[in-house]
Amino acid sequence: MANHGLLFNNRDSFERYPEFKEEVFQIIEAPAVKNPEPSSEKKFNITHQEYERSNENTFFHVAMPILMKDGHFVLEDGKAAYKDFLVDEGIRVNIDREFRGMLLPHRYRDPKFDKELSEALRKNDGMKNSKPDWCMGMSLRNCRKLAADRTAMPTPLPSHLSNLLTISQEMYHPFFLAEAKADGRPTADAVDQARCGGATIVNADCVLTDLILHEWEPRSYETEKQPITHARQHVTKPVQNPAQSLSTGAMQSGQIEDQQVHPMLERPLGADPHTMIFSATVKPDLVTVYVHWRERVLFPDGTIDSLFHMNTVFSQSNHDERRALRDIRRVFHNIIKWGIGPRLDEHLEMWDGIREYAVWYQTEELPRQLELQKGNKKAQARGKKRAFESDEASVAAKKVLLEVNLEENLRPRKSHTLQSSTGHVQAASGSLANGITRR
Repeated sequence: MANHGLLFNNRDSFERYPEFKEEVFQIIEAPAVKNPEPSSEKKFNITHQEYERSNENTFFHVAMPILMKDGHFVLEDGKAAYKDFLVDEGIRVNIDREFRGMLLPHRYRDPKFDKELSEALRKNDGMKNSKPDWCMGMSLRNCRKLAADRTAMPTPLPSHLSNLLTISQEMYHPFFLAEAKADGRPTADAVDQARCGGATIVNADCVLTDLILHEWEPRSYETEKQPITHARQHVTKPVQNPAQSLSTGAMQSGQIEDQQVHPMLERPLGADPHTMIFSATVKPDLVTVYVHWRERVLFPDGTIDSLFHMNTVFSQSNHDERRALRDIRRVFHNIIKWGIGPRLDEHLEMWDGIREYAVWYQTEELPRQLELQKGNKKAQARGKKRAFESDEASVAAKKVLLEVNLEENLRPRKSHTLQSSTGHVQAASGSLANGITRR
């Protein structure tokens, strides 16, 4: 995965951006509005003991509702008020649903079809399109209502734009995913799944931002430190049957093997907090939380590219009966408060740019593409007609030539034939005479 720019716990990534690191831990370490009741702590401990040897689906679906709960507490007028995630906050959760399209970052050149790209990533790199066990974001109903308060959105949206916004189906702006593994199963498997899923959501945000970059400018953290001290690794194994142009996702996210930078990527180098999301790996013995984010770096050879980071920010043993549920739920709820608060506000700022892009695409770009396709079809038809006419002329010419040759072969050649026949008769007569004489 590192060859494709997906880095796990890069040792100095946070240290290059102290302000970004501080922002992340301010989210994670915020105090809880209200701690779990002792009865909830007891229920989690008993559930953990009862189901820790179960398969991952059983443990995850029994433990997650206790860890997460159906809502959270917020401060209203100095008092704790309970808010249901779906009813009050407009949050949606998808269980075991595959992401749309193929937006997993990669550095393969010129993939022809998603199927071939998926096969190459799976076989060569152990990477595949994500299907998180659990994914949280904003419900379409709630997000459209919030966006409608800001701007008039054309409907329907262009399909490629809609797919970017709803990478996890029926959900806008996903910000938190989780992967589970049973007791005894390698934690690394869950980490790799979360690594691909987090990078996919981050990349979808990058592609969307690049589309509307002229309408909206995201914030970033820059650094004066040299981010990379070695040359970038390259992918040398090609995809079978490559097409002639880069895929949209690879081009717009900057994953370009020949080291050319897409013109839309004219933005500051450094950490991109707008792309930040969180993930968790849940095992019977341990819950770990990670932050995912994109870093734009300048390599020693002068090229610019994107790195997709995954850094550990929290870990808690489930065997600690005094702290396990309290600390895990606090971190989970802090992420949710951020996801439906500052992060959602920042993403809603994009909707003005999304509207401008959608209007431009439907009124200018789409008609231009249709006209271009129409022109290409006419050119292809003219080419086929010329080829057909050329074939007809060729057949006619061959037919005339055949008739001429046939006529030429059938025409009698008198003098040559007569002389030749006479000679053969004389020779035969001579041979016969000689035979009679010898006898």
